[in-house]
Amino acid sequence: MRISIQGRGHYVKAYVLGRKELNKLLSATEADSIYEDNPYSVVGMLCPSVETVTLGFDPARRRMYRCRIEHNKSQLMIDDLVFDSGDGVDLSSFDPESQLIVKEDPLLALGRGVNLRKSHVLVIEVIHLRDAILSTSVEVSASFRLADLQLIAANLDAPFDLARATYDLGLLDGMDQDIRAVRYGSADHLFELEVLNSSQSSFYLCRRSNDGQWLSEFLG
Repeated sequence: MRISIQGRGHYVKAYVLGRKELNKLLSATEADSIYEDNPYSVVGMLCPSVETVTLGFDPARRRMYRCRIEHNKSQLMIDDLVFDSGDGVDLSSFDPESQLIVKEDPLLALGRGVNLRKSHVLVIEVIHLRDAILSTSVEVSASFRLADLQLIAANLDAPFDLARATYDLGLLDGMDQDIRAVRYGSADHLFELEVLNSSQSSFYLCRRSNDGQWLSEFLG
């Protein structure tokens, strides 16, 4: 079985910089020096370890997406996504024949497991996707039902530095969750991203103030 979600979104990266990389960044004099097609690209100077922040498919914007399930040579279009907050209220009108449940996994919270030292700064790259597809394949049993599937999301409003430097500063375009995987049984199957149409990236420099608060500066 193949599951795909198509629509508009964002692909966000966080580049972790130490003092040496930051000095190179601040010494760049031309605004377009941050882009990859420039031979003096600041991106090329950055730390090779890149943390992918989000693919930007927020279940709260479900009406912007087209969700399709292909199984046994047939196709099913999902009319709606229903977010499960855990209290059962959101599931009161859930239709297992035409809707999918979206559930947060606390282990996927933005920034969990990413340790940033006080000397670290971030360059945040936001790529606006006009059209993209998240897809994955799942082996299912002969007795498979649509209700056996759950979409798994990450919480972007999390109490970690990476979230404080992105979500709290409004760099994630107001998204609260991000769809990451589909759960069938006890296994999670991660989505892969295919970009069909994107626009130019935007770059932001994020660093702590003297009192420890994260601040952002638009780079280009």
